[in-house]
Amino acid sequence: MAYHGTICSVCDSDLEEFYGPVAYGFIHVHHSKPLSEIGERYTVNPETDLMPVCPNCHAMLHRTQPPLTTEQLRELIQEAHR
Repeated sequence: MAYHGTICSVCDSDLEEFYGPVAYGFIHVHHSKPLSEIGERYTVNPETDLMPVCPNCHAMLHRTQPPLTTEQLRELIQEAHR
């Protein structure tokens, strides 16, 4: 979070703007490489392996197997709003 902040990397939501102070600093973290594929020796790089996502986007990322990428979900949102 120190690197990416707390704005959703898919839909650009700032949960504090929507919910008020109760949501200050709240965000989910999505692993770009599924945890099931990461071995014990794998070192997570927060800058490249972890992305802040709102709870709704996080759930949608995991609706498919393998999970969607944040870029794919962003494209689906844009297509849905055309």
